[in-house]
Amino acid sequence: MSKSGAQNIGIWGEAQSCAFLKRQGYRIAETNFRTRRGEIDIIAYMASEGRFVLSFIEVKTRSSLFSLPEYATEAKKRQRIYRAAIEYCALRGIDLDSVGIRFEHISLYINRLHRRLHFQKRLLPMVNC
Repeated sequence: MSKSGAQNIGIWGEAQSCAFLKRQGYRIAETNFRTRRGEIDIIAYMASEGRFVLSFIEVKTRSSLFSLPEYATEAKKRQRIYRAAIEYCALRGIDLDSVGIRFEHISLYINRLHRRLHFQKRLLPMVNC
């Protein structure tokens, strides 16, 4: 697949993920936040058990099962996401002690024959920054 084809699938996957998150009760704060430290695909928030929770979400979309999206977020990538999240909070004046923070991953599989989407949302494991 060409780079532009992969980019189009990625853009489409992020749009589908935003719609999925909204149906789950999230509000989208920002998409494609970039800093020299890293990039975050989606930043969303919601109230959970009376507490404000901010989620930093990595989205991986694949059209082939030869490359499973959940295995595409290696430790170095997670470190960049965590560092970008810290910078995002600092730039926005978000007190890390007053909000819940989650790092999540959404995997999308596109089955072109049946035109189905499969969403798999999970928490990313922590790494040392």
